[in-house]
Amino acid sequence: MLKLKNWAMVMGLILSVNSAKAVANIPDTAPRVVATYYPEWAVYMRQYPVERIPFDKITHLMYAFLPICGPNESLKVLNPNGHALLLQECLNKKDYEVTIHDTWAALGSTHNNYGKLLQQKQKHPHLKVLISIGGWSLSDPFHYLVKSQASRAVFINSVVRFLEQYPIFDGADLDWEYPAGGGANSSLGSEDEGENFIALVQEMRAALDKAGAEKQKHYLLTAAVGSAPAKISKVPYEKLYTNPQRPGLDLIFAMTYDYYGAWDGIRGHTAGLFPAANPVLPGFNGHESIQNLIQAGVPRERLVLGVSMYGRAWQDIQAEAGSPLSASKTDNLASAWALEQGMWEPGVMDYKFIQSRYRNHPEFTFIFDQKAKAPYLWSATRKKLISYDNSCSTSYKHKYVKENGLAGIFGWEIDSDNGDLLNAMLGQPPVEECP
Repeated sequence: MLKLKNWAMVMGLILSVNSAKAVANIPDTAPRVVATYYPEWAVYMRQYPVERIPFDKITHLMYAFLPICGPNESLKVLNPNGHALLLQECLNKKDYEVTIHDTWAALGSTHNNYGKLLQQKQKHPHLKVLISIGGWSLSDPFHYLVKSQASRAVFINSVVRFLEQYPIFDGADLDWEYPAGGGANSSLGSEDEGENFIALVQEMRAALDKAGAEKQKHYLLTAAVGSAPAKISKVPYEKLYTNPQRPGLDLIFAMTYDYYGAWDGIRGHTAGLFPAANPVLPGFNGHESIQNLIQAGVPRERLVLGVSMYGRAWQDIQAEAGSPLSASKTDNLASAWALEQGMWEPGVMDYKFIQSRYRNHPEFTFIFDQKAKAPYLWSATRKKLISYDNSCSTSYKHKYVKENGLAGIFGWEIDSDNGDLLNAMLGQPPVEECP
């Protein structure tokens, strides 16, 4: 009742808003799709409310994340408070139904994310807003619900009801990390999940088409997918594109980042576009990921290349021959950079934090890997390394998208950017000189 009451108030508010339309500020140099993810929790620590999103510069916004009721052991381990909140939200729901995770952020009078999104859609009619379902810590239920048509139907029907209840959303984005395993919960994953993912998408596409026909609307269905070779090989993507007129997924957001990180000590470009001179792990770069997805049956015009709006950082590095990058898979002595003020997670730094704190720090050397088209910051005295995307590497990604006929480019996550990366995604000149 709280949600319905709040949403009725939101709708009343929107109806009273001036209906003047804002003009999109998307240049001709931009790809067809310029997208970004916005996390529900951005209103808290980062103090990044919905109204700060540069809606005039993007075509698609994915609102992250909508959780699924049911087994959520990963969330319980990684975020006990979030798990307790989700249990409350799921009290009157079945397992495998979706629900709002944080009603206070989504519908509460202070933040009112949904209401503000609706206002922005009134101002920016070009904008498509999708609800993103799952994410790293909320993907456990996918492993269970895909096992049968009946459980998939519970999930799909709940998504359709959600889209009908909250018409600000133009469709759904599936962020299952990952079919066949390799996600936050190492105990989950089986070989048949690739086929089950295809069944889920096909059944969901049919349900969304039926619901959309009644409203004369096309509901978008997209997915964020793991882009390491092992992740791609587990899913028979070609089955989603046998009928060009009715694709299973309108867009695939290839997560061409997180190739390397402090979870195992191996150091490399976290979001490199091309292979480095001595790549430790074959296929761990944007170009090879995109080519692997194309070879797996995804049409290039459905693919969206990812930009990392944050960096991965290591400390306690024993550099070989003066190089901070790993020489082999066994070189795992480094650890995650410890948490400091301005960081939200050990080993992870917002792009804007990197720029303001370390880009011009006297103890750090800026290096741009011309082969990989990727930057990093390295301090030999501190034995610390930061790998990230900057405006220059993002400009190379923009060029790659245009030259290879891809659908577009996207970033995770908009509240970590200071505007440099989004502008480069649009094709504007980078703020740093590119080698």
